[in-house]
Parts: sequence; structure tokens; C-alpha cells
Amino acid sequence: MIGGGQVGFNWQTSAWVWGLEADIDGLSGSASRSVTHIPLLNTLDVFASSQSASTYLATFRARAGIAFDHWLLYATGGAALTQAKFTDSMSQFGTLTGTISTSTTRAGWTAGGGLEYAFNNNWSIRGEGLYADFGTINTVIPVPAGGTPNSTVTVHHRYTEAIARGAINYKFGP
Repeated sequence: MIGGGQVGFNWQTSAWVWGLEADIDGLSGSASRSVTHIPLLNTLDVFASSQSASTYLATFRARAGIAFDHWLLYATGGAALTQAKFTDSMSQFGTLTGTISTSTTRAGWTAGGGLEYAFNNNWSIRGEGLYADFGTINTVIPVPAGGTPNSTVTVHHRYTEAIARGAINYKFGP
């Protein structure tokens, strides 16, 4: 689920529409993955699991589109910010050997597009799709690999969000 608010402005010349907008949305949901039977130091098999979630997504974007009748078809892109949370664990022979939880604020980029319909002078409704990329986030799990003290395993998280959302907008002014 996603929900939040937005502010922005548009400027129209002929059929072309240009604008800027900022938004922030609260997110719920998570993703998980697991891998079994990883040969570790060529001697042990382990089980690894990872959960990730994001609590919010904020964007600041430029918007450009073409208006026809009451419709606006647009492309958008700009900066994105999120709070990403990860929990990574490893087990050997069914015994938990290491776990770590990490929370980080990440900046990235976003791009997408949408279709908006003005059903009167001040109100519009739209559907929009966005892709946001926050790069790679590394976490390090402390794990005694094969009895070796102070061993670690690095997990590389490629963190992206793909969202589809709808909005109802109220336009102030003429």
C-alpha cells in the first residue's frame, strides 16, 4: 500500500505543459529472498535469508507533457529519497550463526509517466507509474564461517522501487 500527498505547479503554453512537483508517500510492504546450500569455504553448506522494506518514498520531479481536450499525457523525472530497512541472516546446519538489521536513508533518481484528466476547472484525476533506483546497499553479516572467528559475509542489495498510483488533485488559481 502507498498513500501520501503532493504539491506542485504547471505552466501551459499552447498544448505543452511544464511543471514541478514534490510528493511524499508512506509505504507498507516488504520483499524477501532466501538462498540455500551455499558452499562456504568449500566445507559447509549454509542458508541465507534477507528481508527488505521501505517506510517512505519522497520525490522532487520535473514534468513535461502534452494536453488535448481535458487530458494530459506526461513524462516525469527527478530525485528520490527513501528510508530502506534490511534484515539479513545466515544459518549453518539449522543453527542461526549471524544476523544484522540495517536502516539507511538513500537518495536516488526516479522516472515515469502518467495520464491525467481534468473533470472540471479545479479538479483532476490521474494514474502514474514511477521507477526509482537507489543503487546498491551493502550489509555485512558477522558469521563464524567454518569455525573461523571474526568472519563476515557481505550481502549486496540492489534497491529499486516500481510503483503505480492514482491521485486526485485540486488546482488553486485560474
